[in-house]
Amino acid sequence: MDWTAVGTALVSVIIGVGGGIAWWQQRAARAARSEAEAAKAGADRAVADAEHTLYKLLAERQAQLEQEVREMRQELAAERQRSRELEVHIFRLENLMRKAGLEPPEREFVVG
Repeated sequence: MDWTAVGTALVSVIIGVGGGIAWWQQRAARAARSEAEAAKAGADRAVADAEHTLYKLLAERQAQLEQEVREMRQELAAERQRSRELEVHIFRLENLMRKAGLEPPEREFVVG
């Protein structure tokens, strides 16, 4: 038996198996890298979608709040106008009372 040939054959087999293992590891590493890049792209898309949704919801809420503020300002203006009208009416009534010889009661201002 030629031990040199057997040794050469065994070394060749070991090198071949080692090369196969190295190739398999590189393939697995490339696959993992590819999956990681795909996951990152998916996460980036999810973040972008979430930001878009958030901005859309905030814009809608801002529009609602602006409408509510406009309505409240209109209500406040109407209340102020009514208050001025009542104040003028009270002054007229007090003047009529004075002209009739009556002293109007002191005003009690109650806030709230």
